[in-house]
Amino acid sequence: MRALDSVFAQTWTDLEVIVVDDASSDDTLDRLARLDDPRLRFVQNPVNRGPAASRNTGVTHARGDFVAFLDSDDEWLPNKLTEQIDVFRNSNLNPGLVYSSVERVSPTGVKLIRANTRGMVCDKLLLKNKVAGSSSSVLIPRKILNELGGFDEQFPPREDLELWVRVAERYPLDYSEACGVKRHLDRDDRISRDYRGIERGWLSLYRKHIELIRKYDLEVEYLQRMSKLFESHNRAWPARVALNRAKRIAKRNSPLRRFWNRAD
Repeated sequence: MRALDSVFAQTWTDLEVIVVDDASSDDTLDRLARLDDPRLRFVQNPVNRGPAASRNTGVTHARGDFVAFLDSDDEWLPNKLTEQIDVFRNSNLNPGLVYSSVERVSPTGVKLIRANTRGMVCDKLLLKNKVAGSSSSVLIPRKILNELGGFDEQFPPREDLELWVRVAERYPLDYSEACGVKRHLDRDDRISRDYRGIERGWLSLYRKHIELIRKYDLEVEYLQRMSKLFESHNRAWPARVALNRAKRIAKRNSPLRRFWNRAD
């Protein structure tokens, strides 16, 4: 209940709390039934549908102007929403998404991941998830979620980054200066440790947004990074495939090659 306790402890109190239970098999239902707060609503998926579909379900039931997400293992710091609402009100960027810095808590210690990227940053997001803490750190207008169709429910892990890319294609991003989230990495089933899922996510991002990647002239760098990712997971063959493809594209797009093509 740590996550819910942190929501009810927010200094911004004008909120609704929608808990989406993704067909859990633990005592979640019984624990929620003991809570007495008129702001709390509970939705249960009849079958496990995954994080993207569960977040979309929450958005469907939301009535407020803004939507924030919180994974069950994480917690918000008390001023998280207040500070992000202030950014939406006062930022001269007119952002489509506001995020915050994040404390990453693990058995080996605590690490602060600072928010440091704002503006029109779609090109940066295509290469690295610059939204610290990802979904748990984000506040986004509900109308923008509806405009973009929410999370892609067919997308493998990295479905949050895929949505941030679509937001960043149209809108600037901004962040609140203070740390707003604690991410607890003390459990073995965190999606972030699914190495093959991470690979599928970046490959799917490449396939879905190849036109954007080419628009920003990032294809070679993207494939080089994919090669290093495979290599870090001791996957030599896909690492070579990605690197060889990057080399072929780099050769095809070299200035000298383009010069001779024009001459012909």
